[in-house]
Amino acid sequence: MELLERMQSETSPGIIMDPIKGFIKLSGRAIPNDAESTFRPVLDWMKEYIQNPQESTVFECEMDYFNSSSQKYMADIFKMSNQLFKKGKQIKIVWKYSKEDEDMKLIGEQFQNLINFPIVFLEI
Repeated sequence: MELLERMQSETSPGIIMDPIKGFIKLSGRAIPNDAESTFRPVLDWMKEYIQNPQESTVFECEMDYFNSSSQKYMADIFKMSNQLFKKGKQIKIVWKYSKEDEDMKLIGEQFQNLINFPIVFLEI
């Protein structure tokens, strides 16, 4: 497995997925014209990582905004992270949000309903 890294742009999130460190980070905005092309590599990476994960994985999510099509893919990523938990691996999701952005906190709370372990909410 290889490192997946994409620089953040005005319409696409920054992505870091490091299989050696067991570290995943999504940050910025996700309002791409084609959410499939943005998130398909992320979902493919997750599918492969789940087959041979580290004992402990940290997933940081520091999104400013994402559109509805991106939200569907984000939900899929959270559901896939739950598979790590079901395999007995340690997984920690840190949902970072601006204290002025209650909507992003609420979205994180909605994602919480998709998984069987707690999300750490961190106001920044």
